[in-house]
Amino acid sequence: MSFTGLLIHTCTLQPRTRSGTDATGAAVEVDGTPVTGVACRLQSLRGDEGLRDERVTATHRLFLDASQPIDEIAQVQNVVDRAGNTLLVVGDVAYAEPLSDSNALHHHEVLVEEVK
Repeated sequence: MSFTGLLIHTCTLQPRTRSGTDATGAAVEVDGTPVTGVACRLQSLRGDEGLRDERVTATHRLFLDASQPIDEIAQVQNVVDRAGNTLLVVGDVAYAEPLSDSNALHHHEVLVEEVK
């Protein structure tokens, strides 16, 4: 089975760019054009949820094909399975890593944090 055959979910990737800072010095992020229908696979990590700033967070790993670029300030939205069940509404990319085999880019592994 090929790697793309393992990508059993679809999602929307919301690219963002940083465009300076606001009055408080925080980075201002501007949304780009969303990319819909992206083949992916979402995997929950550790199966636990923790508290961060009085909010419940869950951590997931997202697998993407090598042809799908993603950066660390993007959002992952609307992850659904083949039956149409929503697995993730929105999550922030915490870390994105391109992984290679012996000589070429194979796929991307993305750490996604979901705030509920």
